[in-house]
Amino acid sequence: MGEVPSEFNLAGTTTVANIQGTDAVGYAYPIDILWTNTTLAQALPNDSAIHIWKLETQDGYSTYTKSSRAGWATAAGLVIKAGQGFWVTTPALLDWEEVEPYDL
Repeated sequence: MGEVPSEFNLAGTTTVANIQGTDAVGYAYPIDILWTNTTLAQALPNDSAIHIWKLETQDGYSTYTKSSRAGWATAAGLVIKAGQGFWVTTPALLDWEEVEPYDL
């Protein structure tokens, strides 16, 4: 899940550079977070998608797509668990800068 947060690692953000096409990523901080509360969900353009393993049923992946009409409506309530990886598919190159979700 990355470097253990401490008072010696006070950058305040984590950046994943050059996300493009279909790319495996994960949330950089050791907490559960609502997908739509991540800066990645907010920054991805329309027609992007997230592909995530169904932890509860262990029977494949769920895919959610961002649309121009509804945004991430189908992903409402989707929680990224601490340490859980996922794939994103995006039509545009982007850098993902996530703000540290807690204070030390």
